[in-house]
Amino acid sequence: MNVLVKNLATADTEYEQALTRGVRFVTLKCREAAAVRVAGVTGKVAASTEPFATLESGQTLSLMFSGAGDPPSVFLASSTANVNVELVETF
Repeated sequence: MNVLVKNLATADTEYEQALTRGVRFVTLKCREAAAVRVAGVTGKVAASTEPFATLESGQTLSLMFSGAGDPPSVFLASSTANVNVELVETF
């Protein structure tokens, strides 16, 4: 298990979090009372362009990866500034 924390300092700005090579599962949780937009490709979350998932306040979101190939990235944004997203990686 590995824990990453990504700070989304500016509202409606896309932030990329590269994940660790070999990761199989990632669970995301917002540490503040704010919603976070999540996507697997760039250019979706800052301007709320589909497709993206919404991590609502108080919820967790789990993602599964194959564990093979290049390490994936997750793209994050929130309409609230200075939000911290906790990403728990499992191998």
